[in-house]
Amino acid sequence: MYEANIMLDGQQIILGKSHDAVTCAQMYNVGAQCLFRQFAGQLNCVPEPPLWIEFQVWKKMSSLHRFSESNNQFAGLFIGYCRRCKS
Repeated sequence: MYEANIMLDGQQIILGKSHDAVTCAQMYNVGAQCLFRQFAGQLNCVPEPPLWIEFQVWKKMSSLHRFSESNNQFAGLFIGYCRRCKS
């Protein structure tokens, strides 16, 4: 079993778990691009993630107080990743 996680302000965020390493790498890529945008650094060289992975990562991160839907900060980042950060 593999686990995808990312650090934010010294806090470890577990993005998800899978028996497939590629799936976890895709989870990390989504999380890194959502949180850090152009400053995400080196991403894993894996195929584009399916929408269910993007949604799972968004769901996990949107539960964080810092990115709550009430202040719409994370929602904008997620939409930006899904459709614009590919270029």
